[in-house]
Amino acid sequence: MGKVALFLSPHLDDVVLSCPAYIQRLVKEGIEVRIVTVFTEADPGSAALYRARRAEDRKAVRELGASATHLGFPDAPYRSPRYRDFCGIVFGRAREYPGTRRLVADKIGELIARWRPLQVVSPLAVGNHVDHRLVRDAALLAVKPEEWLFYEDRPYAFVREQVDHVLGRSMARPERFWRRYFAATYVRNYRGTTSDRRIIKHWAAVPPFPSKIHKAFTVETGPVELARTLAALRAYGTQMPDLFTDEAERETLYGTVAETIYALVGRAIQPADRLSSRSSRLKSGLQAGLPAPKR
Repeated sequence: MGKVALFLSPHLDDVVLSCPAYIQRLVKEGIEVRIVTVFTEADPGSAALYRARRAEDRKAVRELGASATHLGFPDAPYRSPRYRDFCGIVFGRAREYPGTRRLVADKIGELIARWRPLQVVSPLAVGNHVDHRLVRDAALLAVKPEEWLFYEDRPYAFVREQVDHVLGRSMARPERFWRRYFAATYVRNYRGTTSDRRIIKHWAAVPPFPSKIHKAFTVETGPVELARTLAALRAYGTQMPDLFTDEAERETLYGTVAETIYALVGRAIQPADRLSSRSSRLKSGLQAGLPAPKR
């Protein structure tokens, strides 16, 4: 088996949404990228939709040169009634959470033992969706610190204050955050009748990331990568209208905002993380004392 990088995706689009340029760089460097999506099933009433979503995901992942694995766990609304409104799915944690986390961690552990990846890349849980938190927390149980990297969950991370919140930084201008948050396409489409006041109240209780992390590096998207990224996102025909206004918005965001990858504090950047400057144009964001990517 050659060099493998394992990316953990809560849903059938999250990794492709979050770090498509980084995936393309790894593929270009000869690393086999395997994207494992955890929550890929629904109840019988939504079975046809989820068959279509799995097909979309396979097409999008192929566009980036990676391979897709679907674990078959049910999406949050099909695991607990608590997850069937906006605040429940973004801020809730039903009684099923510890058991599902253990099952997901066991499955991740099996795949790591089988594939022996050089790195495992999981969500930070920016945006606080319960399934993103669950995958991150399952990885905490299954992944060795020296193998672990994190991506910012998009589109949530495009509202940068949500990233700051996960990192434990105070919000300098909360009124600006709420204005941008409530204007985001995905919030407008998913919140239903949930009031601003209720959402703001729940946000105040959201804890930051449970471990100390730091920015490892950023990946800027070049023209060729942007074209492939947009093609991959276009494959998610059932999802894009709920997440973005249109393709022009996606092109602007993905073409101008660099992807940021994080590591646990004290984790040295591994050889598999270091991409040549010619192909990657990485911007080092390492803390003092850790090795920077080769220039």
